[in-house]
Order: sequence, then C-alpha cells, then structure tokens
Amino acid sequence: MTFHAIITAFCFGYPFVAAFYWISGGWLYVWLRGRHEPRPEEPPRLWDYPGVSVLVPCHNEERQLAETFGALTLIDYPNFEIVAIDDGSTDRTGAWLDALTLQMPALRVVHLDTNQGKSTAMNTGALAARHELLVCIDGDALLEPHALTWLVRRFQTDARIGGLTGNPRVRNHATLLGRLQVGEFSSLVGLIKRAQTVYGSLFTVSGVICAFRKRALQDAGWWSRTALTDDVDVSWRVQLAGWRLAFEPKALCWILMPETLRGLWRQRVRWSEGGTTVMLTVFPALLKQPRLLPVWINFVVSTCWAYAVGIGILSWAEVSLLSHPGPNFLGFWPAIGLHPHDWGQVLALTYLAQALTSAWMDERFERGIFRSLFWLVWYPLVFWIFQALSSIVGLPRAIWRLGRMRGTWVSPDRGVRLASEASTHPETPAQTSPRDGELPVKLVLPLQWPPWIPPAQAPWWMRFRDLVLTIAAWLAYLWILREPLVVFIGWLHPGLGVLLRKMVDVGFEVDLVPFLWVAAVLIAWITLFGVFRRQTLSRQPDALHAVPALPPEPHFGAAGVPVSQLPVWREARCLHVHYDEGRITSVTVTSSS
Repeated sequence: MTFHAIITAFCFGYPFVAAFYWISGGWLYVWLRGRHEPRPEEPPRLWDYPGVSVLVPCHNEERQLAETFGALTLIDYPNFEIVAIDDGSTDRTGAWLDALTLQMPALRVVHLDTNQGKSTAMNTGALAARHELLVCIDGDALLEPHALTWLVRRFQTDARIGGLTGNPRVRNHATLLGRLQVGEFSSLVGLIKRAQTVYGSLFTVSGVICAFRKRALQDAGWWSRTALTDDVDVSWRVQLAGWRLAFEPKALCWILMPETLRGLWRQRVRWSEGGTTVMLTVFPALLKQPRLLPVWINFVVSTCWAYAVGIGILSWAEVSLLSHPGPNFLGFWPAIGLHPHDWGQVLALTYLAQALTSAWMDERFERGIFRSLFWLVWYPLVFWIFQALSSIVGLPRAIWRLGRMRGTWVSPDRGVRLASEASTHPETPAQTSPRDGELPVKLVLPLQWPPWIPPAQAPWWMRFRDLVLTIAAWLAYLWILREPLVVFIGWLHPGLGVLLRKMVDVGFEVDLVPFLWVAAVLIAWITLFGVFRRQTLSRQPDALHAVPALPPEPHFGAAGVPVSQLPVWREARCLHVHYDEGRITSVTVTSSS
C-alpha cells in the first residue's frame, strides 16, 4: 500500500469511523440512561436538596445581564445562592450588579479591581461561595428553571462524579451562521458528550454551563489563571485527580454564539489553541490515569487529520488554480477539492445520518430541532474545512505560546441582535442598564422557553440571501449524493435500484469493508464499556452518594486568603478584592448579610 493510498484512506476513514463511534455511543447512552429519565420540564422530587452556589463571572456584560439575571430569578430550587463576579469591568456592570442586590436576596457580588481573567474570577467566586456544589454559567447565558435540580440529581447518583457538563443550546436563529451552530451543538457536541460519558472520560465540560464539587476542584488545584480555555484545562485536571465527569443533557442553558465569520474564526482558533495547549501539558500525567489516553489520542488524530486535509487542499489548489504548477505535489499527496467524489460522497451521506440521529435524541430537549437540519447542509460542505483550518492555526500558536499565556477577558461576538441593539423583549438590556439616578434596574424575564432569537431580528435581505444560498447548497448536496443514494436504495430494493441505475450513471466504487471493520471494533469497544458501566449509568439518586459537608480548604491559602477569613467572605453581600501578581493583597467588605 503506497503512502498516497494511506493518506487518502486516513482522510476518509477517520471521520467515517468516528461518526459510527459517536452514533453508537449516543444510542448506548439513550438506552442505558436516557430512556429511563423523565422529560426536562418534569424533574422528580429529590430526597435531599443540598445548597448550590451559582457562579456568574462578568466582564463588560451590561447589555446581557438584564436577561441573564432575569432568568436566574425563575430558578425552581429551594436552596441556592448567586455569586456574581465583576472582573474589572470598564462599563456599568459593577453598578448594575450592586443595584441588583437590592432586588435579589440570593445575589452576592464580588468586585475585582482589575481584569484578572475568567479563571481568577471563578476562583474568587469559589472563595466566597457558601456551598459545596458550584454551578458555573457565563454572563450572557440563560439558565432554565429546573437546571439546578437536574445537576444535583446527577451528583446524587455517583459519589465519584466530580464535575458535570450541562446541555448548552444556541439561541441565535437569526442568521445562517447561528442556525448552523444550532445543528452543530446537536449533531456533534451533544452526541460526542453522550458517547464519552458511556466511555467514562470527557474531553471537556462546557464552560457556559457546568457544575463541580468543591472537593474535586480542590484536588485538581482549582482553575488555572494561565489557561486560555479554562473549561478544557480544569476538566483534564479534575479527571487526572481521580474524579469522573459526566454529561447531563436535561440541565439546559441557552447561549449566544458568534454570527460573523470573523467572530466565529476567533472563537474557534482560541478553542483550538487552548485545547492543544492542555493536550501538550497533560501528556506526562496520562500514565497515572490511562483511561484518559483514548480521549487524548483522538485529539491528536483529529489534529493530524486537519493537517492531512489542509495539505490535500493545497495539493488540489496547485493543480487546479495555478497556471504553471510547481513540483509534482499531487503525486506525493492526494488532492482534496471542493467537489467530493466517491469517498467524499460517502462522508456526506454519513454525516446526514449522524445529524438525523442526534436530532432525534435532542428533540425532547429542544422541540423543533429537526427544522435546523435544513440549514445544516453547510456543515459538511464548508464547516469541516473551517474547523480543519482553525486546528492548523491553533497548533503552532499553542507551541509558540506554551508557558507564556494567560487567559484574560475578550468580549466575543454575540450575534446580530446585540450588535443592532434589537431584542425579543419590549425592553432591551441596553435600555435597562443603570444610569445616573435610574436605579434600581428592571430585569427582563424570558417570554418563552426556549428563548430563541427569531430570524425576524435579522434584516430581510439577509434572511432572503441565506434562504437562496441554502436551497442552492441542498441542490448541490443532492447532486453530489445521487450515486451513493442509488447504490443504497439498490441494497434496500434491488428492483428500484435497477430502475434508478438506468436514469443515473453510477460510477460509484468504494471499498468500505476495511473501514466498517475498524468501526465495528470501536463500536464493540464502547459497547463493552457500556455493559461494564450500565449500573453506574442507570443508577438513581440515593443517600449513599449524598453531597458531603464542606471540606477544609487549605489550598486557598496559596491565594493569600487564610482559611480563618473564609467565614467573613461567605457572610458578605458585597466584596471588593485587589489582586497583585495572582495573589489577593486586600479585601474590603462593603455589606454583610
């Protein structure tokens, strides 16, 4: 087998085999746990309701906080507090939060005098938090009323679970990029997290909605102020400390995603760079937790695949676009063009099956999710290349900045609605932000669940453009799939297949047997894990896995806060904290409960 053939097989085989692995893992999760569970809007009564601290780190979030804290007032849980951390905001976020403490008895506020980054903000919020369980959301996220109940219930099923990732759902339905990410979070993110939960190790929690035991964070060393992607970093350190992570799909949180190519590119490069940095730093510790090695290997293979595809695109460009090609690069590396042929057609059909499977699984969490499949046609046509390019850029950036980076806040692109200061509500967050003499502020409550931002928020010409382009993409997609569809129909109905072959010239010849064997081995592997872990996955809450009492916290001494001062922190309604080179140098209590 030549080198050219090996690279060709790898470029096709990895996403093909991985799709079968994720699909089978998703089905196993549904069979072992999901089918026993009630609907998200109907949580069962818990045998115990331990205290929960909701951490909300904020940096220049004045436009979003009216909706975020409006949703938090609807939480249906009897024992919780909200700790908002203002990380050196330069807008009116701090005044906004202080005003809210007069209206929300459960709210406590911590002010950092300078921008220290999300990780430091989370560590400071954990210092002030009164309870053992921490639920972490972003300052622009809308937490569903029953999310805390579902997260606590999952902790009560397994004392070894140190952290949970919730189920983020995309609010942006106004543009093509927004709708595309709705499908992405379903067909890729949710499916992968289900499969990894069956296996027993997660690549990462979702930073926008996650939960941890303080005891697990203490064992892991808390959030690292040098991490670019704090969620990936803390996920691996918690698991390396011996704890498990799990996915709780009923803990729903509605988020805003970028709706410009520039904003999306910056987000994905940051994700790639941060994830690569974590993979480089954790490798020496994997011998202590070999169960994490398959997840690490999958990341390495996916990065190699991105480079293989990138070089293949360059090979195609040299032959197709240059009038005077240079050396015979095509003879060394297979060309990957914009028009997929035999194996590319199989991948397109495989992804369609993956999207349909995941949409069926997520229909109970987001009704109407099947409508997003119309826009998902762009994912295999465009988004795969976009993701590959971000991985290609992220690796050298991670190597170059290894050990020299520090995660600080950068306000992301949050979509067309906020850019134009439009809103689904009569009063926009910008209008409800505090001004001189206009306190207290008025919260904005979600008018419906799910709180989608409808297409009407985008200009008419943008909606028309997206519709026309997507219809054209579907026509191209169906044209690309015509041959494998005829072959597939022929397998199901030989007579109809013969008739269709008379209408369509089928030159489709792909030997899928080796790849199906590899997929079968991986499916058997994850099924074996599912069989061994079936009792853990299907376990219901009981007293044996109750949340323990708050443990001693000597680690906080490293931040400059003696343990003896923690009761003062936890009684305060408003704190002002000064940091100097990562250590707390002074604390001012401006109000106490």
